[in-house]
Amino acid sequence: MTSRTGAARLALWIAAVLGPLSAWGQIAVGQLADLYLEALKTNPAVTAQARAVDRAQARHDQVASRLLPQATASLNAAHNDFRGEGTPSDHYGSHRNSLTVRQVLLDRATVHQSQAEELHIQQARQELEAGRMELAAEVVEKVLDVLDAAADLRVLRAEKESVASQRARLRRMAERQLAKVTDLLEAEAYYVTLQAREIETDNTLRVALEKLRQQTGVEVQALPALGDSLPQAEGDMEDWVRRGVQASARLAAARSALEAERSGVYSARAQHAPQLALLATRTWSDSDSDSRRNPAYNVASVGVQLNISLFEGGRVEGAVREALAREAIARAQYDEARREVEVQIRTAWLKLQGGRQRIDAAQLTVQAQEKARDAQQRGFELGAVTVVDVLEAQRRLFRARADQQRVRHDYVRSLAALRRHAGMLDAAEMQAIGRLFSGPPPALR
Repeated sequence: MTSRTGAARLALWIAAVLGPLSAWGQIAVGQLADLYLEALKTNPAVTAQARAVDRAQARHDQVASRLLPQATASLNAAHNDFRGEGTPSDHYGSHRNSLTVRQVLLDRATVHQSQAEELHIQQARQELEAGRMELAAEVVEKVLDVLDAAADLRVLRAEKESVASQRARLRRMAERQLAKVTDLLEAEAYYVTLQAREIETDNTLRVALEKLRQQTGVEVQALPALGDSLPQAEGDMEDWVRRGVQASARLAAARSALEAERSGVYSARAQHAPQLALLATRTWSDSDSDSRRNPAYNVASVGVQLNISLFEGGRVEGAVREALAREAIARAQYDEARREVEVQIRTAWLKLQGGRQRIDAAQLTVQAQEKARDAQQRGFELGAVTVVDVLEAQRRLFRARADQQRVRHDYVRSLAALRRHAGMLDAAEMQAIGRLFSGPPPALR
């Protein structure tokens, strides 16, 4: 093996490992699944929600620690100046050291609070999953915004090229006095209008690319266009609603929050319950409680400690009322989230169903506009219509082609929205949606 062959194989291996992402934060051809994974790495909202999971875990550990063994060491050293009536003063040092081990045997309030914190951990994880699905839908939206602008620019440039050809033809005809000067001026004016629209549409494309870069953290050089084949809207609307109620991460988070607040109510009420703990103590000392000199001794003791709350000025009753109010708020938020999820699923499903019909209608519109354009062109050649009629027919045709692409993109938007609200828009689903983008990449510059 020559050194050149070895270097080539090494370069291929590096390219296979690193994938499309370059060292400069650029992607040559932005596949949807790759863009989603890049967005997950850098998106601030997802990062913050991941830290919220850590915070919930830390809060649970703090509460659960109250149920674990507690060990306390106490070291005391003093210098004493003893003065008593009828006795000489005495100066001496004293020491009193102790080790206490405590293990909770019964603490219902802390047990329920620990269960509530476990549910808060579940809630944070479910909110993180909901945030990831929301990010996935946003990536799909940003990609389709870029493709919308690219399709508009492509159609506009094709229209501009067609008008330029028409304008050149009119110039030749006008030189031979076979065309009206007004027709030539109409073509000139429409061409200038298209130039202005091209600048505006190009700026729209640049803005869409910048928003995609902001969302994913990488610069995209090219995006594959939407392929010809699009999936049918499968299933019944009510089936999707039932699936979404069961699988929606947002709704699951609201459900966990409600269960956590319910445990909080149990914890608040249990603060009146007795608390029982096992205590083991060993003490080393050479003085009594007043630091009076005594012979050195050590003592070990084992026992139980029972605490019974009799009256705390209404603190526990207030805590119970607060916990009940928080539970009621969480229940209302859960009901609101469920209604919103159901509405969002139904809306996305209806849009998806209507999207298929709109795609078919857009295809028929393009075909009709092509025939109308051809008819106007023949009529102009025969002198039956003006160039204004021809240009208007061309404009309607190119607008129909742009609308056809936009309708197909809206169908994919509805597809992603339906899966997001139903709790299905994960990395595997993003790969499945990404396979729909199989067309040749349009020009983005």
